[in-house]
Parts: sequence; structure tokens; C-alpha cells
Amino acid sequence: MPFIKFGELLPDLPAYRNPGCLQANNVISYGDGYKPFNTIATFSNALTNRAQGFANLVAVDGSRKIFAGDSSKLYQLSNSTFSDVSKSGGYTVSQFDQWKFTIFGNTVIAASLGQNLQKFVIGTDTVFSDLTSIQAKFLTVVKDFVFTGYNSDQSQRVRWSALNDPTDWSPSQATQADYQDLVGDHGPVTGINGGEFLTVFMQSAIFRGDYVGTPLIFQFTKVNNTHGASQPGSVCSLGHLSYYLSEDGFYMFDGRVSTPIGANKINKYFFDDYNIAYADRICSSIDPLNNLIVWAYASNESDGVLDKLIMYNYTTQRWTTADVSLQMLGQAQTPGYTLEQMDDIDSSIDNQTVSFDSPLWAGGRITFSAFDNNKKLGVFTEAPNTASFTTGELDMEGRRSSIRNIRPIIDGGTVTVQVGSRDKQGGTVSYGSTVSLTASGDAPVRKTGRYHRFKTNITGSFTNSYGVEVELVAEGKR
Repeated sequence: MPFIKFGELLPDLPAYRNPGCLQANNVISYGDGYKPFNTIATFSNALTNRAQGFANLVAVDGSRKIFAGDSSKLYQLSNSTFSDVSKSGGYTVSQFDQWKFTIFGNTVIAASLGQNLQKFVIGTDTVFSDLTSIQAKFLTVVKDFVFTGYNSDQSQRVRWSALNDPTDWSPSQATQADYQDLVGDHGPVTGINGGEFLTVFMQSAIFRGDYVGTPLIFQFTKVNNTHGASQPGSVCSLGHLSYYLSEDGFYMFDGRVSTPIGANKINKYFFDDYNIAYADRICSSIDPLNNLIVWAYASNESDGVLDKLIMYNYTTQRWTTADVSLQMLGQAQTPGYTLEQMDDIDSSIDNQTVSFDSPLWAGGRITFSAFDNNKKLGVFTEAPNTASFTTGELDMEGRRSSIRNIRPIIDGGTVTVQVGSRDKQGGTVSYGSTVSLTASGDAPVRKTGRYHRFKTNITGSFTNSYGVEVELVAEGKR
């Protein structure tokens, strides 16, 4: 029987003899196959309004602190409880903006356009307060400077603090605080990433900023003049690498050169599915345990909820998707729980859906996280949704043929299969009945056509999934 491998997700290529999959949903690329993608298990109380940003920040003593923001408040997480730590009077953040956070020493800094930069000194402050009257969309740290991007008075401006002093923003050769307007027809700043150098994403360009000392302080070079990051929330960093969405698809930037990672694979699928009306809500993060760059977006089926993930495994260089219902992506360090503290999640132990062996209860792990649609923070340790694969089309050199049997090569889960067939390219694909497996692991089917594709659904947990073996014979033969 021919073996059809669940290859990489390639929905942008034609279905006929597609070397990969047309669908790989609710799974993660793993080695030579796929494993399940878990759903969200929440562990916090709810914010007041829709989550518009959060961050897991490291203090000087190595401890990690989680801060979050919505349209009117800033919060700090203690164990499983978010407490309001807003400045007096709170905030008024547009539904189209997000909160960005960074930390310099023990000073947490928060930014959202229309709000003065906010500060919270860990171990000293109990609420946020104004750091400066500067207002900006983006924040990062480069060497010993705090940077902002897209200032309220200039959308093409990046501005930085004094050396080793995030409280001083007055331009000065002595302190090295200054700003740079990256003027041109490349649109506004859409994201900044820090580290040893500054990466500035514009709507249709990318700049690199390198520290050179006085008098220039930072020297800016346009390193990409053809495209930039089209959506602010799409920019995410992994070490010195940046990943982002441009007008023509997904890219990776290494500090000098941008490399396409979605071309002829996933770009067309994404843009066909992406609801541009909620472009401002797209967000991205890293899943360090699974080697993933993850973007969340609202699909054309959504009324604003982020209902779809598109995930790139930077080790296997393969894509997958997942169905979700959430408000914001990020990373979090889960708290530890005693048996008594599990009441913070649910007062009834019988209602707990997370295994008591889960690392969620032990706490302390830095893990891929999200706010769900109930405004609660959680980690992806809950039971997976149904995984789905659809292969490319198989034929017998253009002859009509009959599919007699399918044998999925899947380790675990409850598996069902369907055969989709058509007689000509461009014709409508007709799917047969859903068939469960026999005790021997076979799915007896009867489906005739010239071109065949195979859809496999897996409910429950499984270790790995590789593909299907297919028995087909030329029509008229037994």
C-alpha cells in the first residue's frame, strides 16, 4: 500500500501531488511528524477589560514578575491573583492600541500611545506613576539605554534615555540621551527589538541602530528598503532574530538580511483567512518549549476574538495552525499551588480539568501563555482540540481508481478518516462518510474517482502522527 506522509503544511501549493499537507490543524510540528497542540488552562482571576498586553519580567534578584494591562488599568500578578497597580485616575487606552512593557534594573516601564510612560520600581512601589511625559507605542532596552518607538509627537521617531538612567530623557551629549527621526516614505514605526543593537521596523522598511558613542551616540542604517512590518503586533524576537509579518508574508530578520519563511507555503492561506478589520489585535510570542514562533489573529469567521494561531517551528522550519479563543499572547511563569490554593482556580476539586501531574501545579516554568476570552491568564496544558490533517491528492497516472482501505500511522488517540475525490482538476471535491478504525487499525472505505485526498481527525492525546497507508486499485479491477 502506498504511504502518504503528513509532510509540511503547504496549503499555498496546488492540491494535486502536493508534497505536504493541505491542513495540519491543532498540532505542532515535531521531529519528522506532529504532536498535539494543547488548549489553555487558566490559573488567574480576570482582568476588568480585554487584555491589551502583558509581560514576564526578570528583576535584579532573578525573580520574575508578571504585569498586564487593559484599557483602564495596569496589573501585577501575585500567585494567581492580578491586583490593580494603576496610577491614580487610571488610563484611557484606545481599543486599537496595546500595552508594551520592559524592565531596566528593577524599574518596570509600561507604554501605550496616549499615556505618559509609566514606571513601577519592584520592591519599592505599590502602584505605577508617570516616568516622563513622553508617550510612545513601543519599548525595548538596547545595551544600557531604554528606547521608545512611535512617539506621540512623531510616528517615525525613536528616542532613548540617558546611559544607565531610564528617568532622564532630555537630549544631552553628556548623558547620551537623544532621539532620531527616521524620515521617509516608509510609513511609521511598527515595532522595535533590542539587545546589542536596535532593530526598527517601519511599515515598509527596516533600520538598524548601532551604538557608536558621542557625538552620534547611535548610528542608524536602513538595511531593508523593500518591506517592513505591516502590523505592529506581528513583531517578535528570539535572541538577535526578529520575526514579523509584512505586506507579502512572513519573514525572519537576522540583523542584516530578511529571509522569507512563508512564501509558497502559508502566506496566501493566511491572507485569505485573516480578518483585516481586526488587524490591530494581531499579537505574537515565542513558545520556547516547542521551538515555535506563534501569531494569533482574528479570522474571517471572527467578530474580533483571536480565534486562530499560525505557528512556525524554527527548528523544523514547518508551519501548523490551531483553533483558539483568546485575547493576547505572551510568556508567563506559572505559580506553585498547594491543595488548598487550588480553590483559586475552582472551588470544586471534581471540576479540575488539568491533570494533577501537570507542571502547572508545581509552578516556576517559563512557558507559552495567553489571556483567554474570559480575560484570565493561562498556559497551554489543557486537553487538545481535535487534530486534523488533509493530504495532497493522489492519483494512478490520471486513471480512475477506487480506495479500498486506509491505515493511519498514528500513535494514540481516537482516529477517523474520510476520502475526498474528484474526477478532474478544478472539480468539486466530494467527501465520503467518516470511518472509524477497526481493531486492526484499518479503515475500510469505498470511494471512486480520479484524484483522491485523505482527511484524518484525531481526538484525545497522541504521541506522534506520521501519515496514512492507502490501498487503491484501478477502477474495474478487484
